[in-house]
Amino acid sequence: MRFAYLIMAHHRFDVLKLLLSDLDDARNDIYLHIDSESEADIDSIKACVTVSRLVCIRRRRVYWGDVSQIECVIDLLKAAVSDGYHDYYHFLAGVELPVPSQDAIHRFFEAHQGKEFIGFDTANGPEKYLDRVMYRHYFRKYERRYNRYTKRLLLLGERLLARQIQKGKNRIRGHEDYYRKGDAKWSVTHDLALHFIARYPEMKPVYRWSYCGDELFFQTEVYHSRFYENVYDKEDEFASSMRYAVWTGQGRLTMQDVDTLIQSGRLFARKFESEDAAEIFARLRERRSA
Repeated sequence: MRFAYLIMAHHRFDVLKLLLSDLDDARNDIYLHIDSESEADIDSIKACVTVSRLVCIRRRRVYWGDVSQIECVIDLLKAAVSDGYHDYYHFLAGVELPVPSQDAIHRFFEAHQGKEFIGFDTANGPEKYLDRVMYRHYFRKYERRYNRYTKRLLLLGERLLARQIQKGKNRIRGHEDYYRKGDAKWSVTHDLALHFIARYPEMKPVYRWSYCGDELFFQTEVYHSRFYENVYDKEDEFASSMRYAVWTGQGRLTMQDVDTLIQSGRLFARKFESEDAAEIFARLRERRSA
């Protein structure tokens, strides 16, 4: 099997180096995007890969919750498919690391070839997320880049949003049942990767002013396609994406999570952002089976 790992990184390049070193395998091609605003030692990052093919794509500024996140993923997909066929395309954040070894991960996908590993949120109804595309969310991309200037823009954006709600605006009126939501990280087949690339130009106007649309676009496109019947687990969002995530302590994994990680059966985990992230990953690797 041939894999394409699609990685979006903007900080914690120490963790990114651990990820790249762990993925460095002749069966893997790695496509990497590093945010244009990040100060990264590109040469030292590239040095972590000696066996895999590593492609660093054109850098752009990516804002959390913004359409630029979707566009960056599409850029990564385009770069990967332009290099030929891959059995699976795995989208990862730079602070996400594999749980088992590459041999174990390859065996898993060989055993489940043709399945789509993308998760759907079945715990929350549309009323919990439709506002992300119903309204134009101006300036919300600055929420994690807070300063005196962006504070004013965020306040203006809140006023504009309140005005839209007051006037009963709805950008997707009549299509409220169309959208689906789920985990933003996934592993998909070559044909589904091509489908995402083909569909995005048509859907871009909807997501241009969306908020956290990266958790909607991919799930929505799968749900309304022939690929939905091949989704690995339609009921359990994170079992389907084969990702492990914690939602306490700012979502950061700790040493206490290692046993649970091993027992989870998941393939990838996030976020490795604590000060002892390298120690946690070293402990995890020690516990890996062959």
